[in-house]
Amino acid sequence: MKKARATTRRRGLTFLRRQLGRVPIGHVAVSKYYPSKESWTGSPAWWFDLPLVKLQKNKCEAVYLLCEEETGVTYLALKVPTSHLLRNLDGFCLAENGKIIRLHLSTRAEDRFVDLRGDGNVRLARFLV
Repeated sequence: MKKARATTRRRGLTFLRRQLGRVPIGHVAVSKYYPSKESWTGSPAWWFDLPLVKLQKNKCEAVYLLCEEETGVTYLALKVPTSHLLRNLDGFCLAENGKIIRLHLSTRAEDRFVDLRGDGNVRLARFLV
């Protein structure tokens, strides 16, 4: 599992470098595509854990969320302003005693990029780049 995750991340960073010409400074999180049977939500999703301390201390302008498509060949990229994440903390699932924002973003067409884990159903689709 660890090797597969490293490969997904490496492929995601390569994709981002090709799209932007560089890997941006700041936090870049990469998720593999989780089909329904492997997903905590019971429906296809992307899973991200975002360390809250990095978002608060690094003062990075945005977090890049790279979502592996079902084919495993390409990615969808979200550039989510850190301020948006911090403003919506009440709507997210906070794990490890509030130290991590745990996102499970829907991959379904009807609610793509909606967080299914937290109570707020926070929508992130508008940050697609």
